[in-house]
Amino acid sequence: MIMKNGALALIVAKAGPLRDSLQVFLMTLPQVETVKLVDDTPSALRMITERNPALVLLDATLSGDGTLTALRWIKAKSSQSRVLVLADDIQQQQDATAAGADAVFVIGFPVASLLETIERLLSEQGVE
Repeated sequence: MIMKNGALALIVAKAGPLRDSLQVFLMTLPQVETVKLVDDTPSALRMITERNPALVLLDATLSGDGTLTALRWIKAKSSQSRVLVLADDIQQQQDATAAGADAVFVIGFPVASLLETIERLLSEQGVE
């Protein structure tokens, strides 16, 4: 049995095809050992506090301003975690960038760009 010695990634998104696809995608990366899933801001903040993930993928369509609240909290409390936000539109992209996201993609992005960005973010964490 081959054991990975990689990073923890956290996906903060409502259950559905996007979250499922992101989970499968992240698990194919050799740098990622574990992918945890949560679907609300309070659960995300608890998981970040307890586990300090290397990478957090936030869906900008969380209810209310949950995405920006979580993003600001992560950047204030868990500066080690890299945060990638998936936005529905340019306004969400601008808001996430202003709140401190390490990377923001508007839905419809090329998968190759997502892969390159995730690998860069993980390498900044020292995860190879």
